[in-house]
Amino acid sequence: MKKLTLSLLLALFILVGVNGNARASSIAVDYTVSGTSGNYALDFTLSNNIPASYNQGVYFFGLDIAKDPAVSLPTGWGVWGSGLSWSNAGYGGSSITYTSVFYGGMVASGSSLSGFTIHTAVIPTTIHFYAFANRGSAYNGADAFHTGTNPGFEGVATTAATTAVPEPSTLLMLGSGLAGLGFIRRKFKI
Repeated sequence: MKKLTLSLLLALFILVGVNGNARASSIAVDYTVSGTSGNYALDFTLSNNIPASYNQGVYFFGLDIAKDPAVSLPTGWGVWGSGLSWSNAGYGGSSITYTSVFYGGMVASGSSLSGFTIHTAVIPTTIHFYAFANRGSAYNGADAFHTGTNPGFEGVATTAATTAVPEPSTLLMLGSGLAGLGFIRRKFKI
């Protein structure tokens, strides 16, 4: 019984240690949906998770969702180039064409900013994003397609409802499995 308890505790500490070392993406974008069929409002939140030691602020951000003439933006942000589109292909990124492009504001390391609201008739199944940061030390992380003092990032926006991870149930399943193995071993022991 003592060995089983120690095994369970060891497994729990390993799982907690592994999960505790997980790091969020340097740039994350999620969104909420409101409205009715044919008239949806998608409110995007841009999160800058670049470590504060780099002092990198996000200033240029875009989505591959149709342009919205009635777009609502946070204070200090504007639509880039009177509605021009953008591609990161020339900077080492993908060839996706981003049609909703914003610039001018600043999201500091460790901060998030919501209020990038786009109206659409249909909710897309996948929304890609990109973001560029600057102002600080050179960032050369593997998650950036363009590195240095002006790093660029790409990813897929997630809906706020899908970001929860059921960690406690995972630990419960692992513990139940280990307890079952211990019981079976004890039952068939000679």
